[in-house]
This record gives sequence, C-alpha cells and structure tokens, in this order.
Amino acid sequence: MKCRQFYFTLRRSGLAMLMLLSLAFSAAAMPQQAAKAGFDSYNYGNLKPGSSSQATFTFTVAASISTSVTTLDQFGYAFSIVSDGCTGFSGDGSCNVVVSFTPPFSGYFSAILQFSYLNETEQNAQIYLFGKGSIGASLVCAASVSPDRSLKVATETVVGATFKVKNQGISGSFDQYLEMPFDATLIPAYTSFSDPGMWVSSSEGGKLKIALPSLGAGATFSGTVFFRLNPENMPVAGKELSFNYYVLYSTNALPARDIAWDSSSILLFREESTVTGTCYSNTVKVSFTDGNRDETVGKVM
Repeated sequence: MKCRQFYFTLRRSGLAMLMLLSLAFSAAAMPQQAAKAGFDSYNYGNLKPGSSSQATFTFTVAASISTSVTTLDQFGYAFSIVSDGCTGFSGDGSCNVVVSFTPPFSGYFSAILQFSYLNETEQNAQIYLFGKGSIGASLVCAASVSPDRSLKVATETVVGATFKVKNQGISGSFDQYLEMPFDATLIPAYTSFSDPGMWVSSSEGGKLKIALPSLGAGATFSGTVFFRLNPENMPVAGKELSFNYYVLYSTNALPARDIAWDSSSILLFREESTVTGTCYSNTVKVSFTDGNRDETVGKVM
C-alpha cells in the first residue's frame, strides 16, 4: 500500500514539473514586444475651449515589423492626428506621430493613441492621452496711491487710492465687489471709475464697498477713490497711511478630478459649478509731514 502511494506521489510531481516546463517553453517561444512608446501617458493640461496644443510621440521599434498602423481610440473629436510617420512603418528604428488636442467645450477628455503592427503575431504599443477644456476667471489686483510723496497735514490735502483689476482667466467673473479699508483720519470725498457700472454701495466702519460689473476674460477695470483729511481726526506729522483692497468674485469652474480613468472617452466630466474667489492687492504707503517737503515715500510692500 505504501508503494502505491509513493508511486502516485511521484506521478503527480512529474505531471506538475511537465506542466511548468511546457509553460516555460511556450513563454520563450512567444515573440516579445517589438515596439515601445516613449512614455505611458501624456497630459496636455488646461486649454481654453477652441484653442489647440500639439505634442509629438515617438515609438521605438527594436525588431523588424510590418503592416503597421496608428489609430486614436476616442469618442468625439477633441484629439486628432496631425502628422503620422508610423502608419506603414516597417523594419526597425523609430517613428513619430503628432497629435493635436482641441477641447470643443469645457470638460475632461482622454484618448488612446495606439500603434499596431505585425511581429509574427499582431501586437501594439499605446499611450494614454489626457486634456482639459478649462473655464474660470483669475483676477489680478494692483494698487497705487497719488501723490506718492509726503502729504501735508492740511484741510485741503487730497489723496487718491487707485485700484486696477484684470481678469487673466479663461472665462468671466460676476457677482463681485471690492472692499477698501481706510484710516480714521480720512473721509471719502469723490470717485473716478472706468466703468459706469461701478458704484459705491456703502462706506461704513472704516471700509469702502464698491459694486463691480461682470469682467470678461482679458478685460480690465480701474478706478480711484479720493480722500480728504478728517477735520475731526486730523493726522499728525510722521503718521503713515496704508492702502490696499480685495475683490470677492464668483466664476464658473469644473470640479477637480484625478486622472485615474480606465478607458478612453472624450467626455468624462462636464458639469460646471459656481465657485468663489478672492483677489488681494499689494499694499502702498504714504506718510504725513508738517511742511511741503518733496519726499518720495510711497512704496509697494
């Protein structure tokens, strides 16, 4: 009985070894990948809908191949092949494909660039392509003061605080207003705005609030608030004034999304949402003197 058990144990071990050897020989007989892409994926980044960006992709071939063709697997037309040096490529070496990304609208996009060929069997090398059609405003705020010399402590003294706001984003901003704190030694006197849609909505608690119109991409608006000295709280010589402001605004944007997609699709997420932002200006300073000295003391912090 023990002899029969030993015989069957040897038989099972022999079959297992035979199967392992068979798999090893099969793997050795299979042709290796002849072509490799320069990298696994490429991200075109954020583009304004309708604008384009191109990238060149290189496939390196280490063995003689034939019947090669390049394809883009996608749904829609966000990606397109501009120049194809890989379709019809044979032999070994390298070939290039130029692909353009043009988002038709805001959203997340992807595609698969595939290089297929024959190397005993049909094989392929591929690159995952990603891109985003971006939206959203991005405001830049700058402040200046005039005059930028020392101010005389006198009832006729007027100082102007100027603001300039530019939208460097892709789309417009809206539902926005500017807030400018001011010192207790000052009283708002009058304003000069570049757009008639701008107006002072409130002036209380040492803060001036200015309603702003919508601001399109690339557009700029500016204005100056002129202050007189407060006769009931006159500054003293040597006092330093600071001027700055901030703008609170709303804009439409795409929610953040990680690049972790397992299939190609032109549109992976398109829903827009309204988000808020704040733009802070630089700070400018000027000081008071008891005479008419021509001292340049205005500075940007």
